[in-house]
Parts: sequence; structure tokens; C-alpha cells
Amino acid sequence: LPRASPDGSFGLPGNVRGMAVLQAKYGRLKWGQLLGRAVDLARGSAVSRALAQDLATAGTALLDEPEMRRIYGRADGSIANQGDGLQELDLAATLSQIQRDGAGAFYGGQLSLRLASAAQSIGLPLEGGTLRSVRAQTSDALIVNVGERAAYFPPPPADGGLLRAEILALLMQGGAYVSTAESDRPHLFVEATKRAFADHASASQAVGGADDVHHLLRPADVEAIVVVDLLRPRSLAAIDVDRLVGHLR
Repeated sequence: LPRASPDGSFGLPGNVRGMAVLQAKYGRLKWGQLLGRAVDLARGSAVSRALAQDLATAGTALLDEPEMRRIYGRADGSIANQGDGLQELDLAATLSQIQRDGAGAFYGGQLSLRLASAAQSIGLPLEGGTLRSVRAQTSDALIVNVGERAAYFPPPPADGGLLRAEILALLMQGGAYVSTAESDRPHLFVEATKRAFADHASASQAVGGADDVHHLLRPADVEAIVVVDLLRPRSLAAIDVDRLVGHLR
């Protein structure tokens, strides 16, 4: 469970309900089939090369947390490496119950009580009733056309989607990215990123200078940013790429 932020706020775990909504709307397999592999992996698997690299990056400081030490620690006090056995029986039991009883089992009954108790043990004022009130909401994605394909990004209040969508749109406008030499593309990417962050700083000032602008932007504000900054033919079209690259060299 994540720790609370300095102001005491914390995020509610809506992933399970969200996945159930996606499965109900787009899924071709039954819910139980989707979770079967996850249950098997939690009951016993080997540390993959990718996970071993992540664990090595985190270092032994990860083992200061008792639960992490129980899962990822070796008997000699070192951290798990590629090929080591990995077993998370509590996770397997939780997934198995969700597999059998559906997503609602996570937000009601014994599972929700266990989750609330675990949250309270690390200082989160989470109650079972709060979990029962969690509902998944759907909204239209931000879409940026990339040639004959489209890239989809989560809209606010999801973190970072709007910023990433603008960066990609800036790169795609007028064929700037594909027409730029491969060695010069990093410079172009930096310039697009700087402009996107500048736009978002301006949006932050417009809503009172809040640090987390995504959570304050109204749908109309988001629409304005998307229409003005993503669809209007400005942005990198106004940048002399050759001059920019020459200067950066």
C-alpha cells in the first residue's frame, strides 16, 4: 500500500473495478480465465531477468521493509536474483478470491476488511465503507494521430497523459520528427518537451498556481488546451529546426 502524502491524502485502489469494467466492455475471455495465470504466478514463479534488474537497482534498502524482505530477501540477507524462487501466497489467495467472486469481492466482505486493516496499520485512515463506495468511471481518451495510426493517452485527472499527448502532437505536426535527421531528433524532443511544460505552467497559473494542475482543470479547460495546443497548426511548426539544431551543435 502507498503511504499518505504530506497533507494526509491518499489514493483509493480503483484498479480492480476498472479492470472489471474493461473486461465487461471489451473482453472476450471470462473474468476467471483472465486471472488464472496471475494466481499461478503468485503461487510460485522464478525471478525474471527484468525483475532482477529492478531489484538490483532498488538495492538492499528494499529489504528494510519487513514484507519486502519476506518476499524478495534471501536467507543470507542479500536480495533475490534471476532464477530465484518467488512466492506470494497472500497475493495468490486474494487474486483467487477475486477470480472466484468477481471484482466486488475486493471492495466488500473479508477482503475489504483486511485491506482496510492493513492500510490503518501504516497510518492510512481507510475504512471498509470507503472501499465499497469506489466506482470506476470511463472517459474519452486524448488522441494524437501518428501517420495512419493513433496514440491514446489518459485524460486528466490521470497523471501525465495530457503532457505526453502534447509532446507527441508537437513532434508529429508538419512531419517535424520524421523529416529531422536521426542524430538531431533528441534535440527536437527536448524542445517539444520544454514547450509542453511551458504550456502546462501557464495552465497552472490560470487556475491559481496549483502544483497539480491536472486535478484542477475543468473539462472545458482541458478541451481548450487540447484544441489550442494539439490541433492548432502552431507549436513546432513555428520552430526553425535547422537553426535550432545548428545552435545546439
